[in-house]
Amino acid sequence: MKEGKYKIIMALMLGLCRAALANSADDPVNKGNALYDGRHFNEALKEYDQALTVQPEALEPKFNKADCYFQLDDLAKAIDLYNEVAAESKDMKLVEKAKYNLGNCYFQQGGKRFESSKGPGRFANKHCLLAKRTGNKS
Repeated sequence: MKEGKYKIIMALMLGLCRAALANSADDPVNKGNALYDGRHFNEALKEYDQALTVQPEALEPKFNKADCYFQLDDLAKAIDLYNEVAAESKDMKLVEKAKYNLGNCYFQQGGKRFESSKGPGRFANKHCLLAKRTGNKS
């Protein structure tokens, strides 16, 4: 009987330790998310970096960092992080989101190249605007 109680107590203690470790990474992620929602992308990046120091294998803060870089128009960094998330994640919903956002990064890069060139003509410009408008659905 004592042995059963001992196992239950040990299981509870192990669960509490796991919860504490998870919360230590979640707290900076939640702070980063609040900063991101307030459009404070550089500050949000710092929180996501802190979460990754606690749990380097966590993909949510890495994905969120990529979102910040996208908003800051640092598309190269966003692309690198989205690629990492898509390659490392076993969660197909997260892979789908990373690849969708990756497509948006490439679309933005193409739009910048188009705007910086003279463009092939009026039709191509209208086509680009239509694609941009429909490509930004969340």
